[in-house]
Amino acid sequence: MKKLISIVLAMVFVLSLVPAAALAKTDTAMPEKAPEEQQDTRTVYPGNVILDENSSGGYEGDYVVIYNPATSSSTSYSTGTMTGLIETSIDANIVNAPVDTTRSGVPANSWRLDIDSELNERAKRENPDYGKDVPGNENSTKASYNVGSTKTFTLINVQTNRTYTLQFECLYVGSHCYIWTPTSTSGTYYPLDEIDPSYAALAAAQFDSKFDLMQSSFGNHTNGSSGDGKIHMLYYNIDEGWSGSGGYIGGFFTASDLSNNGLPMLNIDTYPSVTYGGYSSMDNTYNTMVHEYQHLINYSNTSSMSSWMNECWSAAAEEICYPGSSIVDRIQSYVNYYYTSDWLNPPKEFEYNPTECPNLHKGYSMYGWSNDLTDVLALYGQVSLFAQYLFSRFGNTIYRQISNNYSSSETTAITNGTGVSCADLVKQFRVALTANTAAGVLNDTYHFVTQANYNPAEYNNVENPYSLLAPIVFTGTSCSIKGGGAICVKPVNGVYNPPSGASSSLKYIGVKFVRESITSVSLDDTRVKCGGITNAKLNVLPEGTADYTVAYTSEAPGIFTVDADGVITGVAPGSGTLRAVVHDNVANTDFNVSCTVTAENFHGYVLTDSVEVGEKYLIIAAGAIIGTTGYAAGNTTVSGYSYYLNPVAVTIVDDCAVAYDSSIDFDAITWVPSGNASTGYAWKNEGNSKYIGLDSNEIVCPSTTSTKWLYETKKYFNCNTGDYPYLSFAEGSSDRPTRYTSSKVGAAIHLFKYVEPVITYEVTAVSNNNSYGTVSVSGTVITCTPATGYYVESAEVISGTATVSVNGNTVTVMPTSDCTVRV
Repeated sequence: MKKLISIVLAMVFVLSLVPAAALAKTDTAMPEKAPEEQQDTRTVYPGNVILDENSSGGYEGDYVVIYNPATSSSTSYSTGTMTGLIETSIDANIVNAPVDTTRSGVPANSWRLDIDSELNERAKRENPDYGKDVPGNENSTKASYNVGSTKTFTLINVQTNRTYTLQFECLYVGSHCYIWTPTSTSGTYYPLDEIDPSYAALAAAQFDSKFDLMQSSFGNHTNGSSGDGKIHMLYYNIDEGWSGSGGYIGGFFTASDLSNNGLPMLNIDTYPSVTYGGYSSMDNTYNTMVHEYQHLINYSNTSSMSSWMNECWSAAAEEICYPGSSIVDRIQSYVNYYYTSDWLNPPKEFEYNPTECPNLHKGYSMYGWSNDLTDVLALYGQVSLFAQYLFSRFGNTIYRQISNNYSSSETTAITNGTGVSCADLVKQFRVALTANTAAGVLNDTYHFVTQANYNPAEYNNVENPYSLLAPIVFTGTSCSIKGGGAICVKPVNGVYNPPSGASSSLKYIGVKFVRESITSVSLDDTRVKCGGITNAKLNVLPEGTADYTVAYTSEAPGIFTVDADGVITGVAPGSGTLRAVVHDNVANTDFNVSCTVTAENFHGYVLTDSVEVGEKYLIIAAGAIIGTTGYAAGNTTVSGYSYYLNPVAVTIVDDCAVAYDSSIDFDAITWVPSGNASTGYAWKNEGNSKYIGLDSNEIVCPSTTSTKWLYETKKYFNCNTGDYPYLSFAEGSSDRPTRYTSSKVGAAIHLFKYVEPVITYEVTAVSNNNSYGTVSVSGTVITCTPATGYYVESAEVISGTATVSVNGNTVTVMPTSDCTVRV
């Protein structure tokens, strides 16, 4: 040690900014995310919210919702000129992303179209008995069919609006459905059994599993003149002229089928919905199936419900049956922002885009509908959100309850069905889109609830899909708001006084987010496997406090390191101190906390967040829970299905690890990557030297071809060839209970890297003079305590072999043998 003569110390901390209310699923193999900065990002606001509807002194709030309470889409009220009253821009760092409506298996620049409203308008014009095919009006003739039965159906050509006939064969009979496909193998029809003989059974199983849920939520369906109670689902190429890009029809219901065929029917597309470019999967059809079944039920019970409400109900059907499948996509459509790497760090607000969304966020009516709108996808988002708002307030039976009250007016049906006037309910919904409160705030009037069985692992580990929703700020000068419509503005200096030209019929609601300061912070002691990762366990009170930043520091980098996000990596056996500085942005104060991190030797596989060429990995579904069975993708196949990766059961233990077990053939489930992050990795199996590849049907399988896959951390493999989709973990049918398939529908993928016990060496430390200070050793870290007036100048290895580094009063040793270090 050396005598300190004179020195000025300037300590500079680089604060890593990460979201405080991180959305990682905490009960899966994925560790909790650490808190991050919240100035430019927000999730569902965790604190209190104050609403101001009192005009005295102006309407106060971070935002003001301006709402037209009229219940007619044709009634418009002007805001007047708002120049100088509202902010005309939002944070420059928030830029609306380009629209990307790609679905798994469907090429880019393609999206599903819904033509039910158009078809039923045609049916009303052409059929004088439209609406008479309601439950109870069926004839006594009941036709039943068996597998192998054939029937000629009258279909509608959606391009010409003319009918034609086509023979179908019954492929499967379920408890509540028949599955039909064309007998013709012409290239234009894409019969379901020609794509995959097992798909008919999958379709029937899905429909049967959702039947009771659909009936309890929406009601019963008509059976037509000769139906026996089961739904007839026709799978064929709905030829709308799709040629590889643009909109395609995923399916439809039309009342004309009841008169033309006498049966309750759903038409489901097979090209490109089931197959495209060699890829095939039923996953894209299930939402369509329940969406269209709702349209059939709706027609059966109301015959003439307004298009916006009918589409609202079908969006509800998707979300009820497949939680997350509708709302995650539709929120992005509604806000006109498509997430990529920022799923867990969403923007706190979005700016009105007059080019891509010229209608919806400029006061478009709640009660209007047009498929011709430029922003029709945002319109679908609006009704999907309203559907889930109704569920959040009243439960899933509310749709059937409102339908039962429907005669000719949707607003009257909503009022009678909910007990809240339609104008007030829609106002509350408009405020909820901005306030988006946490549970328990303002009597949950402005709170969105997720459907039961929503699985974050299937949706980029977003714990609450409504965290993707944020205020859409109108930044124009004025607009006319239609009945049931609203805009959200940011008032200058937090107070809005309507201009003289504003309609007196408009309603104003100020929305103010109450920011709470931190009362206490702590760090829990934690353990990590050497070579593995875990997350710092930071506790901030009051629970849900979001407005703070965190900086982490490891005082024992030879034992463990910590990154900006609080991810701890074990380096060598031993214990050391982790420190965190938490800055409260509300009170402008700092909290300094610390804990002990213990790194343990381990033999097996540990969770990792990166790919290293040449290392060994297991591929495991994200939903595997610590302490239970997970399924690692193996190199063998499921009996009878040569193109699936056969899963092998392993046990996930603490700190997200899989211990080595001699009873398991780990070579069969171990994969070694080659390649790079930009072009993708080929994954070679240790047991048979084959790769994760694609067979002739483009289904994932052990292959001799080294297909390249891009890996998005803890999410999916994306095949880096053309338009192919993703490799994710999914549940299969009874004979294939678990499998890995080319579809993003299913659990994300986690990688577990192979590690062996770290060889440990004994490190001894001595001071060059005990009167200058003392030293102590923990593992490979030497802690120095200089006497008054001294500091640590250097350290040297005086026996054995090692490298050393000095950082203040800490000396980190990287030994390659037992060694002694003099400070």
